[in-house]
Formats: sequence, structure tokens, C-alpha cells
Amino acid sequence: MKKRFGAAAADVMDAYNSASQVINEIVAVHLADPNMYIWPEINPGGIVDAYAQVLPSDWRYIAAIPEAVRNRISRNASAKQTPPETAEWFDNIGRKIDTAVERARSRMKPGNREWLSSEPDFRVLAYLARYHARKQNAAYALTFFDRTGDPAALETAKHELTTGVAIWQDLVKLTDGLYPEEMAFGPDDNGHWKDKLPYARYDLELVKEREDIFNKFGRFTAGFDFGGPVKNQPSYGAYRQDKYVLQNNVSPRFEPASPESRYSDDKGFGWLEDGQREAVAIPLAPYLEVRAAAKNPGNLPHDVLFRDFIKGRGSQKFGIKIPDGPYEALLLHPDRSFDTLKLAAKNGRLEIPFPDGDWSVSGLIVRGAGAPVTAFWKDAPSKPLRPAIRHTAAATAEPGKPLTLLLSIPDASHVRSVRAYYRPVDQLVPFKMVEAPPGGELTIPGADISARWDLMYYFEVINDANGGWFQPDPRVARPYYVVKTNAKP
Repeated sequence: MKKRFGAAAADVMDAYNSASQVINEIVAVHLADPNMYIWPEINPGGIVDAYAQVLPSDWRYIAAIPEAVRNRISRNASAKQTPPETAEWFDNIGRKIDTAVERARSRMKPGNREWLSSEPDFRVLAYLARYHARKQNAAYALTFFDRTGDPAALETAKHELTTGVAIWQDLVKLTDGLYPEEMAFGPDDNGHWKDKLPYARYDLELVKEREDIFNKFGRFTAGFDFGGPVKNQPSYGAYRQDKYVLQNNVSPRFEPASPESRYSDDKGFGWLEDGQREAVAIPLAPYLEVRAAAKNPGNLPHDVLFRDFIKGRGSQKFGIKIPDGPYEALLLHPDRSFDTLKLAAKNGRLEIPFPDGDWSVSGLIVRGAGAPVTAFWKDAPSKPLRPAIRHTAAATAEPGKPLTLLLSIPDASHVRSVRAYYRPVDQLVPFKMVEAPPGGELTIPGADISARWDLMYYFEVINDANGGWFQPDPRVARPYYVVKTNAKP
């Protein structure tokens, strides 16, 4: 390194170390393809609605986007890294790369060919870091909007995605004509960064559709997208048949309803009687387009609320399990018109009558007494700084006998409770949890300490902002302790 780059060698190594974190971080927090047939070096992570549903690989320490939204709405306490924290991490990496590159360039001898070929690689990874920062925030805000109908979250998503498009355009300017037109990033993803620009722009079109529907109908108690039957993921790990791949013809904020959707109290909605009805369905966007791997995408989801519908004949009723009270039901039609019905729910059910004669309905919206509670996008609390946390792991644990763990936090002014998660070193056994106030004892029952397996555990420290920290810190150390469960050290 010193021979190749001279005085700039340390700065080049700093840039390299920071750049290498980008791909590792993308894989950890947002593994777009579990078998890596789609590589993060060129891919924007798929379209934003699919991006929001992908599980992180380090799921015990990083919250999936829907999980983080549920935690925020329900005020569930969790130390897991949230999407905004992930975004901040990406932004920091991007800044570190840029700073190291500028320092290296200022010290580099003119005409250093290895530097001239290396600098663009660093710049690409800095752009990717900043793009994924924006997309993490956008997917988080968009998911929050879909759960709550809070327009402030939708505006945040629009702003983040607009900035993300500008970043990807700068990435294309940097790489166009400099890198080959056809680069292989796995068997499914070949080409150039400019081939992905339509996907970044498409994400904004998704937000525009959300805006159009919200501006027309506002927030509602319940919504149903009428069309053909939908499928669920057949098994865990069937990533080419995940929920979004199989249901991207269903409008966000709406439940799918088909001609075969019969009412039950468990499901909470459906047709109350037999009748003449059939679906006019729309095709699903294919997997490679959902994952932003196909060139020139032409089948991305659009106008999915109105393009598919159910057509029928004769008076029929659709039921919804809902608290008693007055409601307004809107029957949406494929031509984007709608009829409004004033109804009342009785005995926990609202019955929506469909007209005599021929009819076609693309969706159903119910508004009224059961409207969702307002959730303010801007009310996320700031996270206190991590306090000093100390723990000395036991050398051994005796099978069948309880093990008491002590966690020292000298300044626990912002600490609400401490949790210990533990299990045998056996991946088939789920973690269990014990909880205590700060300074309290955390005891693992003897029945959970096996002679066959060593014991592993880690701590989650919950703060007064419903966030927290892990111990050991997974950012800087192995994220768990291991204790031998026999008498020999």
C-alpha cells in the first residue's frame, strides 16, 4: 500500500475500510436476495414497497421496517436498530468515504493510475450509502403512513425518495462511460447503474398514487381492494414467492377481497351470501422487476386499486366486523367514480348492500366511528446517549442450577429496565428472556441450563425513550456471551 500510494496510503486504506462497510451494512440491514443472486453493489434494493418488507439478516439486533413501525405506534420498547438509525449509519459511512478520498487525492502524485481506477469505486460506494440512507427513511415513513394514514409520514417519504433519485442520477453521471455497460452481478442482475434509474424514479410514482388516493378519500376505518384471489408465501425462505411478490396487485392500506372471500368472525370481512360474481384480475409484477433486476421494466405495479375489480349481478351483501355505530361506505368503480352509502353497524357487524342489476366494484372504503386513532409522525423521541455498561461473564454454569447475572450501569438515569436473553448453543432452541429493573438480579432458571450444550446470552438495556442498547454491543464485539456448562473451565 505504501509503495503504491505513498503518503496517501493511510487515507486510501481509511477510504477502503469505510467503503467495505457499505456492502456489509446493506447485507446486514437489508438482504435483498438471501442467496445473493442480486448483489447490492448495483441494485437499489428493489422497489420501495418490496424493500420495506425484506427481513434484515441480523434480525435480533436490527428491526425490520414493519417491526420498527409497529414498535413506534404501539410504544413497544426495543433496543433494536431502527431504520432512521440505519440511515444515519449509512450517511456517516458516506461522509467518511468522501473525507478519506479528498485527503488521499490531495496527497496523491499526479497520474497515479491505480488511484485513478480506485477512486471511482470509492465514490460509487459512498453514493450507495447515501442512497440507502434515503431509502431506509422513505420505506419506514411509507410503512408508517400505510398503518396510520398520517400525511406527514407520506410527505417525509416523498422528500426522501426525491433526494434518493437525485443521488442515483449522480451515481449514473459518475459511472456512465467509465464502467462497462454489461457487468455481471450474479445470474439475475446484469448491466449498469443507469439501468436501475427507472426503479428509483418509479418509487416516486408509488408515492404519487398514495397521495392521489389520500387526497380523494383521506383516512378511513377499513379498506378493501376487490380483485382475484391472492396467494401467501408457501414457506419461510421462499424468497421468490414472498408476500409482496405474490400480492403486489393489492393496493397498500387495503385488504384483498375476491369473489370467494366469505365472511367469518375470525377473518372479519367477506361476502355474506352466495351470488353471481367474478373477478377481473390484473397480472402480478414479476420477481425480477420487484427486485429491480430486469432491464426496461414494463410491468411494475400501478393503479392497482382501480384496474382490477369484481363484477356481479343482483343484490348481495358484504360484511365487516366493526364496532356498532354510524358509518359511510364508499363503493369504488373501475372508472374511478364512487357511490356513497350511509349505514349503521349492529351487533358488531356492518353490512354493505350491493345494487340490483349488473355492477362492478374495484374497492370498498368504510369511514366513521371506528376511524383509527391519530398517530403523529413527528413525535418520535430522541435517543439518550449510551451509558457505560459493564458485565463480567461467569466462567462456568452448573447444569440444573440457576445462574444469576449482574449488569453494572453506574449512570442509570435514563434506564428503565434490563433484559437478559438466553438459550443453549443450539440453533433449534428459541431464546428466552428474564427482565429486572436496573441494578437488579437476572436469574436464568436451572431447568434451562443443559449439560449437553453450553449457554449463550446477551442483554438488552431499555431506556426511557422506548429504545435502548445491547450488551455486548454488536457493533464492536461478539454480540453474546458463552458460558461453559460443565465443571471444566
